[in-house]
Amino acid sequence: METVMATQLQQRWFSLWDRLKQKFPNYTADPQALYRELEEHYSRVPRTYHTLAHIEQGLAEFDNVRHLAEWPEAVEFAFWYHDMLGTELLSAEKAHSVAMSASLGEWVFAAVVSMLIRATDHKTNFVIPDTKFIADIDLTIFGQNSERGTI
Repeated sequence: METVMATQLQQRWFSLWDRLKQKFPNYTADPQALYRELEEHYSRVPRTYHTLAHIEQGLAEFDNVRHLAEWPEAVEFAFWYHDMLGTELLSAEKAHSVAMSASLGEWVFAAVVSMLIRATDHKTNFVIPDTKFIADIDLTIFGQNSERGTI
């Protein structure tokens, strides 16, 4: 089962990068290496909440509201990174760095991603409407039964 989830998540990650390439055709990233790095961080022990299963569940929830988002690729990118490094601030800095290094537009995409991740601390309010999606999706696991995820 874990292999199926990993394969589906990988496909989801590469699909995101395919969409990003359409928007930013000159990007300079290695999506495979970036996925391995995400996978390594989200698989570390002891993680019980921010795991690859949480990413999978959150992205599935986002699919239900994607059409309402102003920056859907930024929301998805941000959700992948939102707790990669254990805190929202460090994770936001990492995602910002990846977006800038990958040449995903100018600074705007990276700044939006950073603000979206910072909103998952559930204390910070930003004027970007999409922050409500990522903040709410981050908390959806708490409304699920225990069979769907470990809290």
